Amino acid sequence: RDLTARSLVVVHGAARRAGAPSYETLAEAAFGKAGYNFVLVNMFAFAYGAMISYLMIIRDTIPLLLGVAPEDTFVRNVLLAGLTLVVIVPLSMKRDMADLAFTSFLSVVGDFLVVIVVAVYSPTRRSVEEHGGFMNIVAESTFRPRTVFVGVGVLSFAFVCQHSAFIVAKSLDRPTHRRWGKVTGYALALAGLVSLVCGVTGYVGFMEDTEGDVLNTFLQFDDDDRTSYLAVQWARGILGFTMFVTYPLEIFVARHVCMTLLFEGKRAHDGDDHTVLGRPDRRRNLTLALYVMSLVPAILLQDVGSILAVTGSLSGSSVAYFLPGILHLAVYGEDFCSKIDSAIGNNNRTEGGPKPLWYYLFGFPLWCRIAATGAANVASYRRKNATAAKTPAATPLINNSRLLSPKERLVIQKAARLHHLRDE
Repeated sequence: RDLTARSLVVVHGAARRAGAPSYETLAEAAFGKAGYNFVLVNMFAFAYGAMISYLMIIRDTIPLLLGVAPEDTFVRNVLLAGLTLVVIVPLSMKRDMADLAFTSFLSVVGDFLVVIVVAVYSPTRRSVEEHGGFMNIVAESTFRPRTVFVGVGVLSFAFVCQHSAFIVAKSLDRPTHRRWGKVTGYALALAGLVSLVCGVTGYVGFMEDTEGDVLNTFLQFDDDDRTSYLAVQWARGILGFTMFVTYPLEIFVARHVCMTLLFEGKRAHDGDDHTVLGRPDRRRNLTLALYVMSLVPAILLQDVGSILAVTGSLSGSSVAYFLPGILHLAVYGEDFCSKIDSAIGNNNRTEGGPKPLWYYLFGFPLWCRIAATGAANVASYRRKNATAAKTPAATPLINNSRLLSPKERLVIQKAARLHHLRDE
């Protein structure tokens, strides 16, 4: 939790210092087109994996509540396609993530209710007795080399949100750096507590039989225990509902990546989704294409745990833990290099003078090279933006003879905005 919160603050602060409006633009300012494409690919991969996993969870929960047998794959897939087409697609057609504030709140409440059901009705007491006590379970299950990377991948998937950080930050009423830090800190602290309670009680209750979707692991309750049975069924329904309202958040990210790659112009390049997706045809086509791309693998695949692990360990870790530190080093490269110079001698680093052993042991030749390259690129990016800001934009002509006045340009802009609103 702390690592993710710190990562979010670092990325947001680095972007503010560099003057970059989005995650991918910050990477481009530091490392050029390679950094830009690296971020976009990993953002899309993470969001796409999340979209597939959410649809798979809907397929595993909602049909069971409607009385469909687990082995009746055809009916489950038909229900998945029909329900998501009616509920998810309209929600995903929204242009701004702020429009989903209420459904996101309901999703958070639903997650709390699911965790409460897992914590209360998981057979932890019986499992602890069968395994010789809780401390014995801890001793046997604290670290397992065979599954450690799978666990890291799942945890990364659970906490990674850097791919949507800038989209969410722009939806805040007052997106200051300090306010962003508070929002992410409180949100991740709460998410960490909920994940800990759900993970510990779910695993201790079922041990090696625990599945990726913990509700699928619950034992068949006796007919006498109707309370437990109904509670788990309600939890399945709530979990399915949260997936319906969480899926659009991921498709927003995937759509953002597609927008920056498919459409030309500065607004698309800088991630101005609201303006570029003002045309309803663009928004509809992109949303439907991404929905179908995620629906097909969700129908074909069966193990949601493997999707979470692969997506989290590869793209999630890259976006959340690897790249933020590198970007911070690049943006603050001048300060970093000056501190190293003062530690080893002002001219020794650049002119090949003698250097201490620790300089090589801890990889400082590589870090200094990254810092120097990034600092030079970021400085060039700032100069370019400063020059563009001072240069007045081209003004259209009327009848090839007269320039539009500022008041006339404002009227035209308002008219264009009203045109977009009518299309909505």
